[in-house]
Amino acid sequence: MRNENEKFWANLALNLTIAARETYVPQTEEVAEPGKLRAYNEMLHRICSHLATPNGGSASWLLPMLVEIAERTAILSSVNWAIADARKKTGSL
Repeated sequence: MRNENEKFWANLALNLTIAARETYVPQTEEVAEPGKLRAYNEMLHRICSHLATPNGGSASWLLPMLVEIAERTAILSSVNWAIADARKKTGSL
């Protein structure tokens, strides 16, 4: 990783994959909440796009966008956990 910011975004992406598991039907291949799963996927897409951009670029827009998606799709508490945990692990953002 190039810096602490990238570690934060990578940890946040990992945490979002963990949180997205709440959309599954336990012990099956079924998805109970496809709209929420799609929201997690969209957030992961935005984070990975940021990480894949040469020189990183500014991410000042990214957290507000993730929170807006989370509010709109009723997953804010899980996203807040993912952000707080990534901050705790990296001391960043």
